[in-house]
Amino acid sequence: LDVAPDVIELLTGQCDACAQENADIINDLIETESGSEALLSAVMTYTENVQAVADAAEMAGLMGLTDVCTFVNENVMALGGEPKSIREAARELLSVWTEKVAAYLRHPALEASALVNLLTNAHWHKPLDTEAASQLQQRLLECTTRHFKEASVEAGTSTSAIANESIELAAPDILALVCSQMTDSTLGLSAALEV
Repeated sequence: LDVAPDVIELLTGQCDACAQENADIINDLIETESGSEALLSAVMTYTENVQAVADAAEMAGLMGLTDVCTFVNENVMALGGEPKSIREAARELLSVWTEKVAAYLRHPALEASALVNLLTNAHWHKPLDTEAASQLQQRLLECTTRHFKEASVEAGTSTSAIANESIELAAPDILALVCSQMTDSTLGLSAALEV
């Protein structure tokens, strides 16, 4: 993956936090009575923790990892409506997927297939089929950041120049408003300091 090491470290930390927080919730998710408020609460908490990983992955440009989190959340929500026996069968999957993600972040080329294979396990409410698994593996190995950098180098400009240009082209009226507010704030601060 063409992602900065500190970003990988942050994502791995987010994944570890998700695993730790969800470890306590898994028992509630599995053992609580079907249809109960406690089960709904467990599903919501578990999926919120997974969504935090998905949001971090999206910010890093790792859309394949975002897809993994979406898959997990959809399955957890569906499992919430299933009887205890079906939820129990998914217990190990709900515990180990974060370990597979952490391994993938450390060694993407070696671990992407193990992560995808886990998502094809029949104990998921809706496991990945062969075609979806193949597509996900390709997305996990994409390097979107590298493609963006290569495009900017080919154009002969820096990444930050492209980003600034995109902002200016996207919303010049908003930028003008922000600049005028910054000027007003600066003038106000200067006046306050003179007193």
